[in-house]
Amino acid sequence: MESVINEVAEKMQKAIKSFAKCVDKHPSTYDCDCKKQKEAVQNLINKHCKQQSVAYDNCVSNNKLNPESKCLEQFRALYLCSQVIQEGARN
Repeated sequence: MESVINEVAEKMQKAIKSFAKCVDKHPSTYDCDCKKQKEAVQNLINKHCKQQSVAYDNCVSNNKLNPESKCLEQFRALYLCSQVIQEGARN
């Protein structure tokens, strides 16, 4: 498991650095100019936290009237997964 986290962290680190450089280069237009780099970061998180993402999306779809209270556990799991990957990328 640790080797997988390290591999993901390495990829994340490259993607985050690329996005950060783009934002630094285009501070007022980064939302348009850095879309590709932002999507790369999001795709890595989605790929490696797919199970948590699907669970959260399903919960929200099934609880449209009150997802805030019904899907907190699924949101927390998705958040924690993305944080583990992002923390690994920083180290």
